[in-house]
This record gives sequence, structure tokens and C-alpha cells, in this order.
Amino acid sequence: MRLEPTDLDLQARQGIRLVLRGYLRETLRELTRLERATDGEALHDFRVSLRRLRSLARALTPRLPGELRRRQLRRLRDYANATGEARDAEVFLGLLAELRGGLTWRDVAALDWLAARLSEQAAGGHGQVAREQLAGYRKLARGLDEALVAAQEADEDAGRGRTLGRVLAECIESQTSDLLGALDEVKLASAMEPAHRARIAGKRLRYLLEPLRGCARADAAPAVAALKELQDRLGEMHDAHVLGEVIHGALQARAEARVRRAHSAVLGAGLDATVLRSASRDPLLRGLLVLDAQVADRAIRAFASLQADWLPSRRQELAAAVAGLCTGLSRPAAGESTSRRVFLLLRIPESIASEPITRVEMGWLPGPAPRSMLVREHGPAGAHQRLLGDEPGAVPRKLGADQFSLRWPETVNSRLACERRTVVRNGRQWTIDAVEPAGPILAETSVGRGEAFRLPRWLARELIRDVTEERAYQLERLAARRSRPPPGPPSGQAPPGELAGVEGGTPPHLDAPEDLTLGDRTATAGQILVSGPGEG
Repeated sequence: MRLEPTDLDLQARQGIRLVLRGYLRETLRELTRLERATDGEALHDFRVSLRRLRSLARALTPRLPGELRRRQLRRLRDYANATGEARDAEVFLGLLAELRGGLTWRDVAALDWLAARLSEQAAGGHGQVAREQLAGYRKLARGLDEALVAAQEADEDAGRGRTLGRVLAECIESQTSDLLGALDEVKLASAMEPAHRARIAGKRLRYLLEPLRGCARADAAPAVAALKELQDRLGEMHDAHVLGEVIHGALQARAEARVRRAHSAVLGAGLDATVLRSASRDPLLRGLLVLDAQVADRAIRAFASLQADWLPSRRQELAAAVAGLCTGLSRPAAGESTSRRVFLLLRIPESIASEPITRVEMGWLPGPAPRSMLVREHGPAGAHQRLLGDEPGAVPRKLGADQFSLRWPETVNSRLACERRTVVRNGRQWTIDAVEPAGPILAETSVGRGEAFRLPRWLARELIRDVTEERAYQLERLAARRSRPPPGPPSGQAPPGELAGVEGGTPPHLDAPEDLTLGDRTATAGQILVSGPGEG
């Protein structure tokens, strides 16, 4: 299914039901294909649709308390897991076919022996699907659909700005954090568990993003494509790890059989060297060991590819792309008026210090207010230049590097540079700008009309005060003031900072405008100008 921009403005519960019912119908379509057995991919597609539904239900149903029973969700999990062994066996058979060309004639017998065992497992798994999945899943799906349809339409989040878009942004942000954390743990080719956790986290994030492919407000198609590529890399490692475990089990089974055969030979013919050599000889063991080495080498090559490409650079690109998606998802509903809130901070909050940084240069062009501005950004997603029009709501115009350089000198009297971090927390987007050099640190967000707003704790700890209504902290005024050359002290007079006993004057990270003194800051540092406890 695909979500439209208007779907993102639905109230959270209504939108979640829409998503879950859409994917529930998809599982039933794939189940019908499996029942007809029209193609060899039917089991795979049914299994994927079940996993996608279960993953989305796992992420979204905490926002639907009481509407889906835990027993129903457990049964959905059981159905999703039941097809695993059969599908894994099919994947391993494909891997063995790829490895066949690298074996000598005497080792191919071991591959054929292992392939026969896996074929039996795959056939048994298909039989299990026929007996259990087809008989019970339709009943479970009917119960899930009835529970969603019968739920009360009243939304306890009504009036608080909770929309499907914001809930999705919150879930996507959380799952992205899980994926990036798991990727940090994948440090060795043999790291089976960390690679598996990263692979599952990537799948769960992709399932959340897939309904947004082609969505005009938050198109997730590029991010989904990147996650598929990442999943392929991690999937190669995972398949090699699991097939290695299968080969290890086969080696143990053949070794036990060899020991039993030797034991029987000794009992029948006595301790004779010729009898022992004949009884213990097993050509399959050599072939299995060769296969084991080839599979281990496959895992090493997959890890090297992951480490060389994804871990250093693409990781940050993905994080930046997802942050942009969350921005679109967190926008207020169409037609909803918003207000801009700006807060002066003492320092960058510790919890976001490691977030990707984009260096932003802004310059206002001469002319009457409101003035057009040039913006140049350089960050994980690359370099971009834009012209922002003077009309409210005007669409920014992309500029080439030459076009930007041609007009940039016009802004000489009104420029500002900053390090920007854009984060989404609990479905709300925040822009944190650290003005350079050594300027104020400003946090900005948008608040919908009638929305109950609370300052989150991670930001409140560094709060000096709310400066929304203070013109001195508007970016254009900061740019004009900071572009003026500082007046030098009269001849023979020490700089003001030295007179005050403070080297360099005002502490650089506060960089107050003319109407704010150091004493004002000291009096207001840490003061929270909102009522009630802060958000987490």
C-alpha cells in the first residue's frame, strides 16, 4: 500500500488502523497465491507480507491500547516464524548451487549429500504451511480485521496534534537509532549476532518506510532503496553464518557415524589397522570441510564490502535522509496554523552532540523587507545552494555553484554561518543552530494552534530562556549585527573585556546582543519558562 499526504494528517488511531488493515489485506492476497501454488516465490512473498504486518503491528499497536489482543499478536508472530525453516532451506540450496563451480569432482558428492538433506527440509516446511498456515491464518486475519473495525473512533490524542505522520516520524526515528546502534556493533566478519540484529533492525525500518514511497510530502523511495542494499550486504553475512552452522551440524553427524562404523568394525574383526582405516574413511567429511571454508570466505567478503562502503559514509547519508523524511512527516496538518518557538541554550545538549552536522551559510540580499536570502548547506547529504524568495511560503529555488558564487557578494553586509543539527524527538522536529564563530545557540520548532506544548527535558537542561519574541535573536538581525566590523577602542583605552577582568570580554558561547548583559544571562541560566514537567 502507499500512503498519500492527506493520510498523514489523519488522527493517529484512524491512520494506524488504515495502515494495518491495508497490510492485512496484502497477506490474504499472498495467501491465496500460496494456496494455488502458481509460482515458486509464493511462499517467500507470503512470508514477507506476514513479517511486514507483524513488524508494523509491533511498532504501531502500542498507540492502539486495547484494540488488538496480545494473544492475536502472539499468533501472528507464530505464523510469521513457522515458514522460516522452509524458506531458509530454499535460500541455502541456492547458495550451494553457486558454490558448486568452486569444488573439485571428489568434493561435489558432499554438496549433493547436503543439498538432499536441505531439500527434504524445504519440502517438509511447505507441507507444514499447507497443513497449518492455510487452515488457521484466515481465521486469525478475520479476527484482527474485526478488532480494528469495531474499535472506537474517538482518539484520546485529539486536540494534541497527534497525527499518523507524527506517530510514524516517532517510530522511524526510534528504529533508525536502533539500526545505527546495531551497525556500530558489527566489527568482525564472524560477528553473527550483531549482524543479525542490524539486519532485523534494517528490515523493521524499511517496513515503516515502504508505505511512504512516492509520497509527495515525505518520499521514502531513496531511503528504502538504500536499506535494501544494506539488507543485501547483511543478508549475505547472515546466510553464510547460518549455512556455516548447518554444515557444522552435518560434520558432527558424519563424525558420529564414522565413529559408530569404526566401533562396529572393531567388534567384528578385532583391532586391525587395515580394518580401522577402511572403517573410518569418509570422503564426505573432506567435502563438507571444503564447503565450510568457502562459506566462511563468503562471510568475510560480505563484511569487507559492508565495511568499505556502508559503515563509514552511507550510514551518515541514510541518517540524514531519514531525518529529512521525519521533517515532512512532522509537519502540521494541511491548513493548520503554526507558531515558531525559539529558545536560547547554554550549550549543545549532550544527547544530540553526536548527531550529523550541516554547516549552513546564510546571506540576505539587499532590498526592502522581507528580503530574499541565499543559503548554502554542506553536510552528510552533500552540498546544496538555494535562493529563498521574499514571499511567505515561496518554494526555494535550487542554484548551481556558479550561480550562487555570482550573487553571494551582494550579501556582504548581512551574513551568518552556523552548525546545524536537525533532530526529531517524540514526533517533533527541532533545529539546533550554533552560530559561528562562538555565537549563541538557538533551538527552534513549530507548534500547532491549540497544541499543548511542553519543553523536552533533554533541551530544558540547557535552557537560558524563551527568545521567540526577542527581535535581537532573529537570524536576519544577528546576521546584520555580526557582519558589521567591530568598533575599536579609543586610543589608549583597554578593551571592555579587560576592564571587566574577563579575558576576551563576553563569554563566546553566549555572544549576547546589545540588549543582553552577562548579568541577565546569569540570572536566567537554566530557568524553564514553561509549565508542567518536560517531555522525555
